[in-house]
Amino acid sequence: MTLYELCGMVRRYWRIALAIVLACTLGMGLYSLKGSAPMYKATATVVATDPSGKVATTQLMATVEAIGITVEREASGDGVTVTGAAAAPTTSQCYVLTAVSDEAQESIAAANAAAHRIADEAKGVYAELAANGEERLHAYADNLQLFEELGNERIDAINSVVAPNTYAFCEFNVEEAQEASTQGSSLVKFLILGLVVGLLLSLCGIALYGFVKRPVKGRHDIEAECDLPVLGGKKESSEVLWANIQFAAESEPRSICILPTGDEDVREISKNLVQAMRATGRNASIEAPDGFRDAEMGPCGTQQDAIAVYPCGSVASSADALWCARQSDATVVCVRQWSDALERFAEVLDELRLAGSKVVGIVYFGN
Repeated sequence: MTLYELCGMVRRYWRIALAIVLACTLGMGLYSLKGSAPMYKATATVVATDPSGKVATTQLMATVEAIGITVEREASGDGVTVTGAAAAPTTSQCYVLTAVSDEAQESIAAANAAAHRIADEAKGVYAELAANGEERLHAYADNLQLFEELGNERIDAINSVVAPNTYAFCEFNVEEAQEASTQGSSLVKFLILGLVVGLLLSLCGIALYGFVKRPVKGRHDIEAECDLPVLGGKKESSEVLWANIQFAAESEPRSICILPTGDEDVREISKNLVQAMRATGRNASIEAPDGFRDAEMGPCGTQQDAIAVYPCGSVASSADALWCARQSDATVVCVRQWSDALERFAEVLDELRLAGSKVVGIVYFGN
């Protein structure tokens, strides 16, 4: 199926497609308002500072972020989601932890627990760095020969080993979450989601219908199925249809059987055809297609100067249409684009051939 054919089917079944889209959109909207449980968000903050100013805040936050990745992963679970992110770099830099769950107290507890764990582990890292710096200082101070070799540079050497001791001033404080805010589902997001789902479902449904039913998509399907001419349709007038019937029948028929491929009502086209005949001075009328089962009776349209038009029903519902077609001077089959299946159209032609009817052409209702 080409894109053009799919667009044609959507144009034909746009009401069904619109109904599916509206149903999905409204359904998702109602779900967001009533069916979606509210979520609660709590926020705790880890504040990393160095009052001495000798340790860069970026270094402090790098440690906090590295610890935070592990803590967030381990703290998430059982309906709780914990995420963290560093705030903009400042002198007192913050690492914000957010916990979301369907219980307010659970969100608060998870956010605070994660924040305290990060702060404690960061304190442990820098306490260990400070202890290692003191050990190095004592080792150098006990080795007097080192200072003699350094000479005037021993002050600088002492300063270089004392520097790690400034880690002892690093602080990691926690600003605990006190309350949790409600995070309702976004109505707009659900409506957009419903719209997208509805469009996809309608397109897939219409495409599947086209693959399964194989409807008549255009005149080229009719031409590929049979060698009968298209006598008329939406674009041609009834006068043109009457003229084409005479051309195809190679004479003026006294009886014409008009029948649909499916359940199409052909009374309107029959009425228009009779009016076109009368406009040319013919004595034409619409007759009921019944009473033709008697094989002994002659051809339809027994009145010498009258032309009878018989609007028939589907050959699948009654045999009257086949008897009428058999005894009519000309038979016209109506096909509606997208509604009539190509397979059904072929079956109708086979049944008419078996009945011995004279099918002169097709009336095509389509683009």
